[in-house]
Amino acid sequence: MGKKDVVIAAYYETKYARRSGRSVYDFAGEAASGVLQNAGLKKEDIDGLAVLTSFSGANEPFWSVRVCEALALSPRWLQMVDVGGASAVVAVARAAEAIRDKRAETVMILGVDSPTTEWNTVYKGYRAEFEEPYGPMGPPGLFALFQRRVMKELGITLEHLGKIAITQRNHARLNPNALLRDEMTMESYINSRMVSDPLRLFDSVMFCDGGGALIVTTAENAETITDKPVYILGWGEYHNFNGSDPLPDVTQTGFQLATPPALKEADVKIDDIKTFQPYDDFTVAVAMQLAECGFTSREELPKYIENTDFSITGDLPLNTGGGQLSVGQPGLASGMVNLIEGVRQLRGEAGERQVKDANPTLVTGLGVVTLARHWHSNIVMVLGV
Repeated sequence: MGKKDVVIAAYYETKYARRSGRSVYDFAGEAASGVLQNAGLKKEDIDGLAVLTSFSGANEPFWSVRVCEALALSPRWLQMVDVGGASAVVAVARAAEAIRDKRAETVMILGVDSPTTEWNTVYKGYRAEFEEPYGPMGPPGLFALFQRRVMKELGITLEHLGKIAITQRNHARLNPNALLRDEMTMESYINSRMVSDPLRLFDSVMFCDGGGALIVTTAENAETITDKPVYILGWGEYHNFNGSDPLPDVTQTGFQLATPPALKEADVKIDDIKTFQPYDDFTVAVAMQLAECGFTSREELPKYIENTDFSITGDLPLNTGGGQLSVGQPGLASGMVNLIEGVRQLRGEAGERQVKDANPTLVTGLGVVTLARHWHSNIVMVLGV
C-alpha cells in the first residue's frame, strides 16, 4: 500500500446525548483528556492542535485560540477547520501535512459540539439574502430538492434509500454509543414522518451533543503509544465543484475528482476497499457517494444498491457503527462519527460489529450544502494497517 509514515495512534469518543446541557468546552475537556489517557501521553507532548469549528462556538473569531486556553495547551502548530462535515477528515489531512513538513510531531484533532445547549451560528453570504427568504428550511429542505433530482435522473427509489437507512440502523443496534437503536423496517422507514417531500424523517440525521478526539503522529513515535497504528495511506479533496457554472448538474459532486488521487496515493483500487465509512447526513448522500467514489457507475447505481450486501458480513460493510443517521449528528463535529468508526474497525475494537477484514477502509467527509448545488467540500481518505 501507500505511505506509512504518519498514523492515527489513539482515539476517544464521548457518549452522545440528545440534550446534554453541557458546554462545548466541557466536551472538549473530556475528549482531550480521554485521548491523552488512551495514548498514554501528557498534554505537554502535544505540539500541534487542529480544532473543528462548532455551532456552539461559531461566532468566536478566535475559536482555536480559546480552545488552547481552555485546555492549557501550547502547540507550535494550530489549525481551525471550518468545512462543515468534511472538517474531521480534512483536519487529519492537515495534521499529516504538518507532520511531514516537520511543523509538528504529535497533533491532537479535536472535534466536539453541543448545538442543543447553545447555538451561536449566524449565517452570512448568499444564505440569509437569497436562500432563507424562499423558505427551504435549512439542510433538510435543500437535500429534499437534491433527493428529488437524484431520484428523477438516476432512478433511485425510496426502497433504495430505505435499504441504506435500515442497514445502518441494524449496525447501530450493535453500537452502545448510538442514540437510535430501535428496529427499523422498510414499512417504518417509508411511513416515517414527511419532513420535506420526498425526504422523510429517517432520511435525515438527528442533532445531538458530543464528539471525539484523535492523536496523529509519526509511525516512529506511535511505537511507544500503540501496537495498533492506523496508517493514513492517502487522501484527496475538492471544493466548490463546478463553482463557475451558474447552473450545474446537482447530481455530480467533487467526489469524482477527490477519490482517484486518494486511491492512487494509497496504491489501492476501489475494489480493494473492505469497509466504506461515508459521511451520511442524509441517505441520498450515501447513495450518491457509492457512484461518485467509483464503487459503481451512475447508470448502475440502483442495481448496485439492490444487489450489494452492505451488512457487517456482506460485500461492502457500510457505516458499521450506524453512521450519523442512527448514532446522531454531534453538530459540526459530525465527521468524527464515521472517521472514528473506521479507525476502530481497523484496530479490531468494534466488538459485536467487527468486520472480519477491514483493511483498507475508505472514509469520506462532505460539507456545506448550497441552494441549486450539491455539497461544497468533498474529501476522501484511505486508512489501513
